[in-house]
Amino acid sequence: MTKAVKPDAEQPYFDAPAHIPGGSDHQIPHSHRLVYRDYDVIVHLTGYEYETFGETLWAVGAEVVKELEIVVLVSVDQAQHYRSYDEAMAHGTALGKRLVDGLTGVRQTSEQSLAAARGKTNQTNGRIHSMNDNNAVVRHDESQQRYVLEVDGKELGVASYQDESDRQVFTHTEVDPSLEGQGMGSKLVREALDGARRRGKRIVPMCEFVAAYVKKHHDWDDIIAAQ
Repeated sequence: MTKAVKPDAEQPYFDAPAHIPGGSDHQIPHSHRLVYRDYDVIVHLTGYEYETFGETLWAVGAEVVKELEIVVLVSVDQAQHYRSYDEAMAHGTALGKRLVDGLTGVRQTSEQSLAAARGKTNQTNGRIHSMNDNNAVVRHDESQQRYVLEVDGKELGVASYQDESDRQVFTHTEVDPSLEGQGMGSKLVREALDGARRRGKRIVPMCEFVAAYVKKHHDWDDIIAAQ
């Protein structure tokens, strides 16, 4: 195993998630250690300052340590950022505790444990599921003008839009907190954007999450409509 590092604040512990807009003026890394169920949880936060916005956006990650050995690598919340340090710390603490609960509450095979350490599993009804398999799908609910993320048949995310002639205006994206740090928000938005392209639509990213995603990923530059 990899030896755990001290929770200092010299360098960010993870790359900027997809939902963080580029071009920040300054990055503020911070880490905090807490004890939960005899495990050390290290919450990693990185604040991204934007002078033009006049605000700081906080991204969140967490890892689990036992007797100075890392047992769960840094899992980053890929679905949401936060506008205050206290809010980010609260969500980071909750993320770290969920990682510990996954270790202590479910008996895992060695392969599942490796997947969990990479932040790519989801616990549902007492089972561990890899997000690399077919348990997570995105379907288009055209009648309700939304794309729905389903895990094991349960609706756990939605990207809502409004059709305006040849334009598809994304208005809201939401993913269940249980999927934090697993890239499911990015999966939902990516497939929703692909769906808009297949329908011959130009996209208008009014939703903050979608706007941040397309700003960092340029595969859809050709179908972004002028607002």
